[in-house]
This record gives sequence, C-alpha cells and structure tokens, in this order.
Amino acid sequence: MKNHCINSINKNVGYSSCDSPAVFILNNGQDTFALHLEILLDCLRMAQDHGHVPALDSAWWQQAINYVDKQL
Repeated sequence: MKNHCINSINKNVGYSSCDSPAVFILNNGQDTFALHLEILLDCLRMAQDHGHVPALDSAWWQQAINYVDKQL
C-alpha cells in the first residue's frame, strides 16, 4: 500500500506535495490529487465555523497547530 501511495505521488502529484507533515492522496476515479494536512485543517475549521461539524475546543486546535508548525 505504501509503495502505491509513493508511486501515486511521484506519477500524479509530484514531490513538491511532500513538504507537509501529512499528505492525503485522493482519487475520484479519473484524477489523483494531494490534500495537505494544513488544507484539511482549514476545511475542518470552516466546517466548524459554519456549524457542519461539532466544535473542537481551543486546546485541540492549538495542539494541532503546534504539531503542524513543528513538522514544517
């Protein structure tokens, strides 16, 4: 599985996507693309702000931000 993900990054996304602590490789059946952890967290924050997901407390958000900052 890991080799498949590495091959997908190399073939479809490129090494520039590897500067994130986590990169999620998504495939919709036609295209393969990368979603960086930072983007995922931004989307989660927007969903929370609009009431689409339950609120996470500020301590969780601070821990997530600190983790991402340390990894970069």
